[in-house]
Amino acid sequence: MLRKIHLYGNLAESYGPEFTFDVNSVGEAIFALDANFPGFTNDIRKGTFHVLKGDIEDPLDLVKDKALLRFIYKDDDAFHIMPAIEGAGGDNGGWWTLIIGVILIAATYGAAAYGLIAYEGAAFSIGMGMGISLALSGIAQLLSPTPQIPSTGTEGEKEKPSFVFNGPVNRTEQGGPVTLVYGEIITGSIVCGGSIDIEEYA
Repeated sequence: MLRKIHLYGNLAESYGPEFTFDVNSVGEAIFALDANFPGFTNDIRKGTFHVLKGDIEDPLDLVKDKALLRFIYKDDDAFHIMPAIEGAGGDNGGWWTLIIGVILIAATYGAAAYGLIAYEGAAFSIGMGMGISLALSGIAQLLSPTPQIPSTGTEGEKEKPSFVFNGPVNRTEQGGPVTLVYGEIITGSIVCGGSIDIEEYA
């Protein structure tokens, strides 16, 4: 089955944007490209890529389920191999937001070009505004990784029994946050230091 393979980003610049091969899986497509362009597989291994199948405007993301990369497809849907934006963290929701925003911008321009709405009208302004907002939101999601909350060092403290102190766990390790409070508030404490002195009295 002849199938189109579309490359994007640095892959398209190095090897070309489009190829047609008799392949039925993503693996066969990679092997075909590597057979024609030695070193292609090494470039794939060095980066992170999205592999999409079908129409680029409504694709099936094969990376979401790694098993889909090994499937044998009997249709002629195209494969799209595009670099993942650095800092994405694997968040595919940003891609959909970006794609929807671009589609909305294109649809608004198209409607204005065919005379369905006026360039200076409210519909054009609303459509463009929503499209640009969605596109920028998608880009922000792709570029901003989900922040990781640092460990406070109190995990598992309840599993460490103390025969000296009792009460609520208020121990922490070096690097834990120290709360800065303005106004009146009822809160627990964080022990920054402690010691026990043993004295013998006559």
